Formats: sequence, structure tokens, C-alpha cells
Amino acid sequence: MQPSPKRIALAGMVALTFVVSGILGWIHFEGRDAGSGTPDPASAPGPTRSLLGDRTTSSASSLEQPRAEGGTLPSENGRPAAVAAASWSNSSERVLSLLNSGDFTAEALTQRYEEAAARVSPAERRRLVAEIGRQLAAGESGVATEFLAQLSDRNDARIFAGMVASALFETDPHAAVQWAEQSAGDEPLAEHLHGMIGRLWGRSDLESGLAWADAMNAGSLREAALEGVVFSWVQHDTEGAYEWVVAHEPKEVQDRLLAKMAKVIAATKPQEAAEWAAQLPASNHATGALRYAVQRWASRETATAVAWAEGQTNAESRAAALQGAAAAWTAIDPEASVGWIADWPMDDDGGGLKATQERALMAATLAWSKQSPADAVDWIEGNDRGAVLVEGLLRQMAMSDREAATEFAGQINDPDLKKIADRVLGAMTATE
Repeated sequence: MQPSPKRIALAGMVALTFVVSGILGWIHFEGRDAGSGTPDPASAPGPTRSLLGDRTTSSASSLEQPRAEGGTLPSENGRPAAVAAASWSNSSERVLSLLNSGDFTAEALTQRYEEAAARVSPAERRRLVAEIGRQLAAGESGVATEFLAQLSDRNDARIFAGMVASALFETDPHAAVQWAEQSAGDEPLAEHLHGMIGRLWGRSDLESGLAWADAMNAGSLREAALEGVVFSWVQHDTEGAYEWVVAHEPKEVQDRLLAKMAKVIAATKPQEAAEWAAQLPASNHATGALRYAVQRWASRETATAVAWAEGQTNAESRAAALQGAAAAWTAIDPEASVGWIADWPMDDDGGGLKATQERALMAATLAWSKQSPADAVDWIEGNDRGAVLVEGLLRQMAMSDREAATEFAGQINDPDLKKIADRVLGAMTATE
């Protein structure tokens, strides 16, 4: 029995949804910046082969791409996006009708797309711009370049360009590279596309992908391409990826690539990733990877991850680990996390622990005040950091919800803290 045209169309739209999900997941994951700090590169030895221990390799199935926020399409009208994707709104149909006619200019296509994008849901907008990219990649790459240059929304441009590059890659990886080099109008987009192509190549043909990335001239595009290749490589051969990076790349590039590896591992094995990241040479990238891994770990095993973070002897590693654990615990139980964060010992502030504590405590009390304002105010009034917390919390609240800030201030009974609240809200009113 031959499948019906309607069933074929449904299957195609489901496939498109998954491709867009992958592009969005990569956009979000690559956008996670390393942490801040002022590390001393000489303060920690580089990792050795023994750090990998008995976890020299990991199967591709057990180390998959992290599921990032925004990396999957939302449901529509109670249906999963993969089903909802089988139909288009009238606005999108007008765009696709023009596209399928074969008689259009990039300007006309852009105008019709922008009109539709203003009317449809965010999920359909993402699918639509991806579908335009898929169709243009099949035979109108020149128009694709012009269309990309005219897109006004940065996220639209990334999704569209990513779809064109991935569609071209399926038939000719070098054509995808050539289009990316010719079409990306700014460096961030070019880096994004090279990273995406590196990821695809590392998954389908590691040797060719690595040769391509390694042969590029030094600079941000080469580093983005290598990050993409390593992203895929580490998922099935951690030791091989590690050994190649430390043998071939200068220290600064090593720092970024090893931190990327730790983040990928953290998606499914956060404890191993945290232990590994803690032994990387000191750098902002390693600090960010450690914080990310511990946060992932603490979201699953809070007590174990918290105990591990507290036991770190290196000041910078301890601050990063505690910050990651605090973020995860705050999301689970802000009231409990407030008490724990407030009791962090300050015997050694070499890693900026005091500043880390202040930020973490502010975030935790803000989350708690949204859940239980009265209880949060009672705790703040009995804490010696009360003045700092009231001012900081009210400033943050007022930026997004002035009414909530006013309500919070109204629950304060302490006269001194009430004066601070009145001053902060009054100053904000005066500047409006």
C-alpha cells in the first residue's frame, strides 16, 4: 500500500520539527558563556590521562546533546508540536505559496515572511523560517543568501541559516561550508554556522571534519569549528577527544575546548563532569564548566552535590561549585537554600566566595519572597544582611513587577528597613 500524500506531508513536517529542535538546542547550548573570575593559569596543573580513569570512552547513546531550554518546540492547543506542525496558518500558507510558485525575489519573500511572522505563534514562526531555509537550500542558495541578509530578527537568521547549512551538508559538506563563508554577514553568525557544521561533520565523518577544522586559519571561526567537532566527538570517545585537544591546541584554545567537553558530559554524567572540570587548568571557561556541571548534578542529587561542593579545597573551584549547587537548590527549595547559603564559611575568600555568596543569597531570597513573602520578610528582618537584601530585592522586583515590589515593601515591619524600602521605591518613582 502506498502512503497517501497527506501522510507523506505529515511525516515531512514532523521531521522538520525535529530538525528545528536540534538547531535551537545547539543555539542555546553554544550560547552558555563561561563564568567570571580572575583565575591564575599557573595555579592549577593541567589534567593528565589518569583523570579519565575508567571512563575513557562513553557510548553515543549515553552521552547525547543536552536538552536545553528552548531546544524543543512547545505544544499548541494541547497537542504536541510534532503533530501541530502538520498544519500551517493562512499567513504561513501565503508565504509557502509564493515559495512554491518559483517566481519570486528575495525582497518579496522577505516582505511576505515578515508579515506572517508578526501574526503567527513563536513555534510556527520557527518552523516557517526553517521550512523556507530547507526549500531554498534545495536549489536557490543565491536567494537564500539574499533572504538571510534581509532578516531583521537575529534568532530567525540563526534558525534559517542553520537549516540551509544542514540541508546543504546532507549532500555536500563542502557546499555547506562555502555557503556559510559567503553568506554569514556578521562574525557571531559565522561562528554559529561553523560550529554547527563541525558538529554535523564530527557526527557523520570525524576524520574529515577534524581535518577541515584543523586546516583552517587560526581565529574564532577555526575555534568554533573545532568546538563543534569536539562536541560530537566527546559523546562517543572522551579519551580520544581529550588527547587530541591537549596534543594539538595552544593553552587558550585547550581551555575552551576542554570546558566544552565537560559541559557535554554533564548532560548525562554531571558528577563525572564536575570532578573532571575541577581538575582543569584554572580559567574562566573551566570555572563556568564546573558551575554548570555542579548545577546539573545538584538538580538530581542535591545533598551529594552540595557535600562535594563544600569539600573542594581550591578556593576558586569551591566558589564555582557552591554557586552551581546554590542555583539548583534555590530552584528546588528556596527557603532551605537561603539558610544554607547564609551559613557558608568565609575562612578563605581567595576565590571570590563572599561576592558569590551575596549573589546566590539575593537570588534565593528573591525566589523565596515570590513563594512566601511574609516568611521571607521575617527571615530578612532577623538577618544582619537585611539592609542590603531589602534594597537589592526591591530594585530587582521593581524592574519586572512594580506591584509585587510594593506589596513586598508593605510587609516590612522593621522601621530601619522600612525607611530603606520607601527610599528605594521613591527614587524609582522619581526617575519614571
